[in-house]
Amino acid sequence: YGAHLFNIQKAKVVNSFPNPIYSISANGKLAISLNFSRLGRLRPGYGYSLLPDSTLNDPCPNDDGIYLMNLQTGKIELLINLYELSLQVNCEPGDEHYINHASFSSDGLRIVFFHIWKLFNSNKRKIRFCSYELNTSKLSVIEDVRTTSHYCWRDDNSILATNVDQFGTWRYTLYDLGNNIKKDLQIDLQQDGHPMFSPVDKDIFITDTYPDKRGDQHLCLVDLKNNKIYELIALYSPLRYRGQVRCDLHPRWDREGKFVCVDTTSNGKREMLIIDLKE
Repeated sequence: YGAHLFNIQKAKVVNSFPNPIYSISANGKLAISLNFSRLGRLRPGYGYSLLPDSTLNDPCPNDDGIYLMNLQTGKIELLINLYELSLQVNCEPGDEHYINHASFSSDGLRIVFFHIWKLFNSNKRKIRFCSYELNTSKLSVIEDVRTTSHYCWRDDNSILATNVDQFGTWRYTLYDLGNNIKKDLQIDLQQDGHPMFSPVDKDIFITDTYPDKRGDQHLCLVDLKNNKIYELIALYSPLRYRGQVRCDLHPRWDREGKFVCVDTTSNGKREMLIIDLKE
């Protein structure tokens, strides 16, 4: 596995890296990498399964975790290892630890990620939503009481995340990382989704739903100024697209806040649709 930097104007690869890239900082200088074979084995559908996982027999290796890659110099360093993470939680010796959903804040000074451990001889998992400050090497926990599912950055110090409590109630929660404050949104959307804030108005975000009883996935726009939800479109998801081969809408804004792109199988095949918000 690896990564190529492709120059669109020159139409050629201008640099290559020995590690696959999970996410890149906004200034394009740094990247995060993970062990994609371990991720693919412990969370099928999220990593790669073509090559064997060299950490197969180690539940929490001290030479694996989050890697920081300097895209200018090519330097790669192990930033956070799984063994150190395992020491911070109440777990059993056979529980297998791994990382998922890692991303940079827009200023590139902070990395957030999921520390997950799969319970020994079980399909159950436990999740901590964590933050790591690059300047100070400070690791802190954003959420470990509820189970976090998806998140998006609102600004450099605040995150919106979906989470579910022990009673099965879903919420959208705003986390102020600088002041360690969390606030549940008072919106009528008690289910999981994939949120993303508008690039031009941080009081507005888009999100989606999983298929309802009719098989429809709903794309919604949420206005936090009045806590209102507006449905933009409903797209049917055929039954054969369930489980690991599912197709979530995963809505994404364009950079000017005028269009939204979604993945869909509503026409019986995998496609991407562009939705013009002006219409």
